[in-house]
Amino acid sequence: DAETVERFVGGLLETKILEIVRNDSGDLGVYGIEEGKREVAFYVEGRDTPLVLRFGNVAEDGSALAQFTGRDVIARLPAASRDVLALGPDEFRDRRLLPIDLDMVDRIRVSDA
Repeated sequence: DAETVERFVGGLLETKILEIVRNDSGDLGVYGIEEGKREVAFYVEGRDTPLVLRFGNVAEDGSALAQFTGRDVIARLPAASRDVLALGPDEFRDRRLLPIDLDMVDRIRVSDA
């Protein structure tokens, strides 16, 4: 559903970094960050590899520790930023019965026989 995708991406794009914990990726395991787990990948036109946001441990204050490959840092993010991980594929499906752009319809015919 387009609204869910927009809310999902918009929420991530507007997330503010609370603190830079480390200026390079270093040993991700120290922060509970593992490749392929608890991550969101963005496939950007013109790039061969995706930009990946990986979540790790929850910090003492409840904030989320994360790595973003586009900045190569470990950062502390608001706790709510981890909520994106709770969304499943079903939440992104288009639920419209007829996903048709009405501007493209010239004529409609109805027949009950």
